[in-house]
Amino acid sequence: MIFEWNQACQTIFDHMKKRMTEVSILRHFDQNKETILETDSFNYVNDDILSQYDDEETLHSMIYYSKNLSLAECNYEIYDKKLLTIIQVFKHWWSELKLTELLIKMFTDHQVLTSLMKDKELSRRQMRWVQKLVDFNFKIMYRLNKQNIKVDALTRWVDSVSRSFENERCRYQQTTILTLNRMKIADLKKNIDESIYK
Repeated sequence: MIFEWNQACQTIFDHMKKRMTEVSILRHFDQNKETILETDSFNYVNDDILSQYDDEETLHSMIYYSKNLSLAECNYEIYDKKLLTIIQVFKHWWSELKLTELLIKMFTDHQVLTSLMKDKELSRRQMRWVQKLVDFNFKIMYRLNKQNIKVDALTRWVDSVSRSFENERCRYQQTTILTLNRMKIADLKKNIDESIYK
């Protein structure tokens, strides 16, 4: 099959180029506008979206961030995975978020994190992470998973792509320790009988 660039292709290309360069799509971070962060973590990936309102109060997604978790991070409890997402987003967008004096609203689907800065008992790892956040003016707010549509769609899509046996992050999530070839009922019965009669 030979690809041919024709007038229909050129028309579609020109239309896409026009749409991608329009003011309604491209935005730069403005430190004087309200900033919204949406975060999500699911199995093997953390995703974040930074958005801001324009002068007409329309929310525009400006920057997307996605990071696969390391093998060790995949084993974190869900609280730590969600907290790690917050730490990573502030680290990644430090230059933008440090500039704003307005309150940064951060939405997560994990309600326990809303009391993060008030928690009295944190692990050492959590304490190290929380210390990195003290310089930012932000508030963690709970939002139902079904309302966190944009970032949830990113997380679920990446998860569905990475879900395969060849992916090390998936391979060790569930391991069967007692397989049939390792455990034979006859051998167990023999060992039990021997231990009774000794």
